[in-house]
Amino acid sequence: MELPRIKTCAMKYLCGPKDADLRELPNPRWTDIELAIRQLNGDDRTLVSFGSGTPASHMAIGGGRDGKYIVYATHDNITFTRWWVTTKVRVRSSSLLAGNQVTI
Repeated sequence: MELPRIKTCAMKYLCGPKDADLRELPNPRWTDIELAIRQLNGDDRTLVSFGSGTPASHMAIGGGRDGKYIVYATHDNITFTRWWVTTKVRVRSSSLLAGNQVTI
């Protein structure tokens, strides 16, 4: 059974050299979202964002290299909450490329 599309949501992701390839998918399926996140590699695919308008609630997931990600979410485009997420058990301090910006 295929999961339904998420209504009133657009998924955008940046890829290619300098994240120049801006693509948008309106009303993505959960499988589309999972695929976009799994394709993040911290090199030529570094950021995927989800939102429902400007400046409405939105979130972004960036990074991907070595199983490390940064995630942020906002409900008003003023207050942001962010998390570092890793698929590794131990992580040393390092930098991360997300949306063509290096974070530490």
